[in-house]
Amino acid sequence: MERPSPSFEPLGLCAAVWNALEALHYCQPSPIQQQAIPAVLFGKGVLAIADTGSGKTLISALPILHRSQEETLSIRRPGKPQCNTYAP
Repeated sequence: MERPSPSFEPLGLCAAVWNALEALHYCQPSPIQQQAIPAVLFGKGVLAIADTGSGKTLISALPILHRSQEETLSIRRPGKPQCNTYAP
């Protein structure tokens, strides 16, 4: 029996985010994404070192999209930073 490939659904992202990923045919998270995305969603800092093309950018981008879908307008602070992203 073949084991089903993992999807983004069990990583804790909201349905809108993983549905958008599946619509783009991006259905299987990389190993670094499987490990890091749940930690980022839980509010932990992550230092990720992996090969180019391994999906490190989505480790921060997907939780940002998730939070933008989940937060109510009363939580948002107009004119204030909502997230920080660092890239080389």
